[in-house]
Amino acid sequence: TQSEKRDEHLKGPDFFDADKFPTFSFKGASFKKVSGNHYELKGALTLHGVTKPLVLKVDLKGKGEDPFAKKAMAGFKVYGKVKRTDFN
Repeated sequence: TQSEKRDEHLKGPDFFDADKFPTFSFKGASFKKVSGNHYELKGALTLHGVTKPLVLKVDLKGKGEDPFAKKAMAGFKVYGKVKRTDFN
């Protein structure tokens, strides 16, 4: 959040409880093109030991070749909303 005080508060037990739950995970299940450079990513988010389905919007921002590794690469912007209280 670019605010050390806010970050510490968000890590606390009344928000993400990072001491008890130091990680969260997202497991993708499907990825499909919607139109143009817009895609939809469906999967499951696990937070606080609770797993719920989540749909994310994905915009392809560009693709090319990594000049150092000589491998394909792509840039994406991902959007979605998570209601934290759904994971209590």
